[in-house]
Amino acid sequence: MSQMQMKWNWGRRGWFVFGLCMWLALAAPMATLASQRLTITGDATQSITLSSRDLNVLSFPAPVMSATSARSDVSVKVEGRTVILRVPSGPADLVVMTSSGQVYVFELVVQPTLSAQMITLEDYRPSAADRAADPVQHAADYVDGLLEVFTLIAQGDVPKGYLSHALPIESYPKWLELGVKGAMEFRGPKYRVTLYVLENTTPRNYTLRQTEFYTGRQRMIVFDRQVVEPGAVVEIYVVDDAPSVPARVAPKIDPES
Repeated sequence: MSQMQMKWNWGRRGWFVFGLCMWLALAAPMATLASQRLTITGDATQSITLSSRDLNVLSFPAPVMSATSARSDVSVKVEGRTVILRVPSGPADLVVMTSSGQVYVFELVVQPTLSAQMITLEDYRPSAADRAADPVQHAADYVDGLLEVFTLIAQGDVPKGYLSHALPIESYPKWLELGVKGAMEFRGPKYRVTLYVLENTTPRNYTLRQTEFYTGRQRMIVFDRQVVEPGAVVEIYVVDDAPSVPARVAPKIDPES
């Protein structure tokens, strides 16, 4: 066989081998990301299942500021709104903070048989700004929140996120033995506080009872005094849910016999 024929044969075989390799590469199954959605409605730790052999991607509603894990073998990379994870074994933890101020706490569970996971988070919690604006939501619990709002208003302050205005005279409730000297409404994102300033116009003491103000809607009723002497003034704070439409209906007190 001549040298020219040998070069041609090896060249033909080379192109054949190259073509075979390309066909095998194209025919081989491609790795795909398994997509899922995770709905966030509260601050509880979220448990998610990831692949231990492939990279995983978490997509957040806002740009990610930080993403950390207590496990040194967990690989974490932040790219804009996404966090790319490699978790060799579980369980592990992950804490993510976004530019919106939201914090996400995850428990990472892994399965070696899973392929790469793509998880898109949908966050329906109030924004960090809304939480800071409403001290009731920002407080550790429900009771502390109400007390915080009441304390600020009783001190003459308007809580952040609340609007205040004087109620018109025609909206004042009618009490037979107590005269209304003024009324203010403080309305926040979730609650409304109505302050009534009442004067005892009778010649005898008047004893206030919370049941006289309770109609089933009130969350808290506070007096600055319970026994009102003749001519004395009392402040009454009534806390209920903020209505979607301004309401001018006040609870009615039956006179003490």
